[in-house]
Amino acid sequence: MLQQQPLTDVIDRERILEDPKTLQEYARDESLVAPTTPRCVVAPGSADEVQRLVRWAMATSTPLVRVSQQSSRPSRSGRL
Repeated sequence: MLQQQPLTDVIDRERILEDPKTLQEYARDESLVAPTTPRCVVAPGSADEVQRLVRWAMATSTPLVRVSQQSSRPSRSGRL
């Protein structure tokens, strides 16, 4: 059952970033959204990993925030 699975069962451990520097980089962006430090940053390497991540998040009620990184700072504004 997905609800019992830890994140590392659905995404390779090396794709889960939890170091303080990375978390601070993703805590703020160029939008007007108030800074929020994430618990982790996940960098899926394939569409299959994205699907597994979304299923896991839904099963565990874990919020996901899509981030596009086309500039030097992450953006959660939804613009591509």
